[in-house]
Amino acid sequence: MQAMNNGLYSIRDTKIGYQPPMAFQSDGVACRAFRTAMKDKEQWPYTEDYEIWKVGEMSTETGLIEACMPTYLMGGKDCVVE
Repeated sequence: MQAMNNGLYSIRDTKIGYQPPMAFQSDGVACRAFRTAMKDKEQWPYTEDYEIWKVGEMSTETGLIEACMPTYLMGGKDCVVE
């Protein structure tokens, strides 16, 4: 099996702070999951308050986690929510 790094991403609520991180294969996959989540108004009622940030990486081979300077990817205000 080929070793990979998964990105670690956190949804930041601008009123509260960062939520526990989630692992995704890439920034694009993380943004797609974030857009999908923002459609769930029951769980995420204040779309404009949420942002997704990359906060680190995890090796799928060793399980080691490496933090990075948080990097903004997109905000709920950038999502088209119907």
